[in-house]
Amino acid sequence: MIASICAVFFAHAWGGDLEEPADGMTVSRYMAYIDAFNRHDLSFVNYYASDIVFNKEEDGLLRGREDVAKWYSDYWKDNNETVIVNAITIDNSKEIVIADITIRLSPKSAPDKERILDEIIFYELSGGLIRSVKGVYHREQAH
Repeated sequence: MIASICAVFFAHAWGGDLEEPADGMTVSRYMAYIDAFNRHDLSFVNYYASDIVFNKEEDGLLRGREDVAKWYSDYWKDNNETVIVNAITIDNSKEIVIADITIRLSPKSAPDKERILDEIIFYELSGGLIRSVKGVYHREQAH
């Protein structure tokens, strides 16, 4: 019962219909996802399947939209984060996305302490929604 109430609450709070897109993942849909993420708008989880598994490496696995939204809601209270997409490959027939991204991170209390990370992210899709997220390459830029 509580899980059902939470699912309805999150669907309304994020403003998403939670339906699978008919045409799979597209570059414009992926960029809209990144745009919502960069605005720290929790509606970015509407691009995830309900059973999303997000590998946060040292922070463990996040399971489900609610878990991902809670983690980022807490994280963004104290941190700035911006994702820049350098290149993207989408293969809907194999239900995968591979993205070459740069992440700019800084604590809100010390924005001059910015870290810049280069990452390759591997996404698995299910019906055009992101089912899993995993970084497969990570390098911190020296500055």
